[in-house]
Amino acid sequence: FRSACDALNVAEDFRVKGVHLHVLDIGGDVTGNGVATLVFNILAAVAEMERGRISERVRSVKQHRREAGYFTGGHVARGFNVTEDGKLVADDRWQDILDAMKQMRAEGMTYRAIATQVGDNYEMALDHSTIFRVLNGKREQDSVVAA
Repeated sequence: FRSACDALNVAEDFRVKGVHLHVLDIGGDVTGNGVATLVFNILAAVAEMERGRISERVRSVKQHRREAGYFTGGHVARGFNVTEDGKLVADDRWQDILDAMKQMRAEGMTYRAIATQVGDNYEMALDHSTIFRVLNGKREQDSVVAA
């Protein structure tokens, strides 16, 4: 069940259809009346609360690891590498690539042309939209590296 409400809705759907849901650990049919229904409702609410607490703990740990400089999953942003111990570090080549991209843009090159040049000169495939975001400060990671 995704939530206490979902659990109660499923139990009610079963009751309406004449299906008896027996949960042996809590004393039998939870779709009828009685103590088993009460216990089922309480357990569903406790499970939903615990799910929220787990989510909070995971979010807290990820935030702590991010602040400590660790990679916490997803796509590694351009210009960064993940070390063997899981730290997120700036790619040594990235500052040179940024400088070159800024120079090319100052010379009037299009973002697509810059993407082609970066691919040819630095063997790093970048999309023109990524170059646009990088050069226009649309990505927090890039502004940190460029500083």
